[in-house]
Amino acid sequence: MSLDESFFEDEVRDGFYVPGMMKRCWAAQMEVLDEFGKFCSDLGVTWYAAYGTLLGAVRHKGFIPWDDDIDVWMKRNDYEIFLRNVNMMPESIIFMEGRFGLEDKTEFDQPFGRIINSEKYRADSDFLQRYGGFPYPAGIDIFVLDSLSSDEEEENARITATRMVWYAIQQTRKNADDAEHAIAQVEEFSGVTIDREQNIFQQLMQLFEGYCSLFEDQDSGYVSAMHDWMAYQSYRFQKSWFDETVDIPFENITVKAPVGYDKVLTAWAGDYMHPWQGANHSYPFYGRIEKKIEENAGGLPYRYYFKSEILRKPEKAERKKMVKNYLRIFLRICDMVMSSMKNADYSEISSVFGLAQETTQKFEQFLINFYPDAATEIGGMLERYYQALFSIFQLLTACDTPENENRLINLINESRDISEGIRNSVENLIIVPREVVFLLFKADGWQNLQPLYEYYKGQQDVHVYVAPIPYHHRNARFGIKMDEIYEGDQIAQQMQEMGADPADLISWRAMSLEIHTPDIVVSQNPYDQYGIGFSVEPAYYSENLQKYAGRTIYVPWFRADEVIPAHQAAYRVADSYIDMPGVIRADTVLVPSYNTRRIYIEKLTAFAGNDTWKRWEQSVQVYDPENGQYAGGRLN
Repeated sequence: MSLDESFFEDEVRDGFYVPGMMKRCWAAQMEVLDEFGKFCSDLGVTWYAAYGTLLGAVRHKGFIPWDDDIDVWMKRNDYEIFLRNVNMMPESIIFMEGRFGLEDKTEFDQPFGRIINSEKYRADSDFLQRYGGFPYPAGIDIFVLDSLSSDEEEENARITATRMVWYAIQQTRKNADDAEHAIAQVEEFSGVTIDREQNIFQQLMQLFEGYCSLFEDQDSGYVSAMHDWMAYQSYRFQKSWFDETVDIPFENITVKAPVGYDKVLTAWAGDYMHPWQGANHSYPFYGRIEKKIEENAGGLPYRYYFKSEILRKPEKAERKKMVKNYLRIFLRICDMVMSSMKNADYSEISSVFGLAQETTQKFEQFLINFYPDAATEIGGMLERYYQALFSIFQLLTACDTPENENRLINLINESRDISEGIRNSVENLIIVPREVVFLLFKADGWQNLQPLYEYYKGQQDVHVYVAPIPYHHRNARFGIKMDEIYEGDQIAQQMQEMGADPADLISWRAMSLEIHTPDIVVSQNPYDQYGIGFSVEPAYYSENLQKYAGRTIYVPWFRADEVIPAHQAAYRVADSYIDMPGVIRADTVLVPSYNTRRIYIEKLTAFAGNDTWKRWEQSVQVYDPENGQYAGGRLN
């Protein structure tokens, strides 16, 4: 199965943030589904997308954004054929079902079947390459559709039996005394003796499946999955809805759906075309495995872990500091020139004039290299100043005449005026104006930057630059690939459509942070090297932004729905874009609402420690584009 590299990127679907690791999980599951589908086709048995997978196919043309697994249905007869031949599946696939023991493996204690590609974390290249870079077990759950009895009394008796057996199964995992009592009740009700010398769990599972398939020969016209039916008597489906299958697009593949999928989904979910992000207590399912690995191995190679030194401010590399230093030296030389002329010491005058020449030449070259826009004006003034000094030096060594004396006075006054003009130009063209650079890598991210861009464009003495930067996909082992994705043209189009000035666009190659050292950098990349789906150019990681920019502002590149307590999956997944170095290092984090601000502060404090709460209170702010205000004061 082939997937485009862009599939693995983090994205927002229907207002829900889907992280790169979940995209890899989806890819691995679809690979297993593909193998399962081919095997079923060879056997001549039928399967159907079930539950959230069917709903996702119909409503989203793929996964429900906040879903993390694939479910399928099989009719009882097809499922039993599948079981009898399951050992013919590829060796890479592991099948689990309660009736079948797995030597040296944990028994599967769920009322359905499951096939997975591994039982443990796998980091070998072949496995990662095959399964989209997802290192954890991935697979599909197989739910059996059993026939319901046409006799209500019989069906109620079957429900009682399945509940009783299932309760006994659960007790075998908890308390021996309770389990023995439950098993005795099962034996009395069913008339079946459970051999205590054999595997009790497997015997109970066989009895459970026997009750599930009890009315397979009846034709009541209805089917259901027993794990649902015995618990709630819900999700009863007409058999005719499963008479045929239809292919429905699902991500980049197709899945089998029952011909009556609309009726099936209505019976299962009601008004199913209106999505809502309900509670999902286990999302993402691989989170439990990650936690165990972290506890046993001390960490995961792709995950960012907080270290307090990240909060220490580095020494800034600022161009303006260098400009101020050059200006200070230049003005001091100017004073030395005037002082030497008053003393009329020609040897001193010669030495000072030589130093002045060297200083003006270095100052001009610095401006050409670092401030080319200002270099033309200020460099011309520096050249005139040097010419004036040269003329003064010639007159001082010439014959003393009234004409030369008047000219000398004029040149001295001119040199003073030029030096003062240089001071004013450096301050007005370089020191006073602020440079604000917007670094974005996704064209869609511009909508979040537009209000901030307009704010700075409306400020006096502010030069605004927009520098789209490239990003790279990551390979199956999370390394940065050589491919370069550059959305500069799309960003320019977005800017034009939203009324921004395309003249503010500059090439990322011209935006060397080390040389440019802008006053403010606005970034949209929180991940640095810890992104699962992609990485921006490493030169623009937050460590460099913090070092070379006077101040850093982080604005998320995406827009997701508000995270509320009922959206447990959305709350959990927020870790993948909040607990990141780009957020932590930023001087200011601008978010769209006070609820989002609360989530950020809560998450960051839990991640970095209670003693960091005050920092997040200061850095995480709600931006109001109407008046350029945020909760901490006015943007500067």
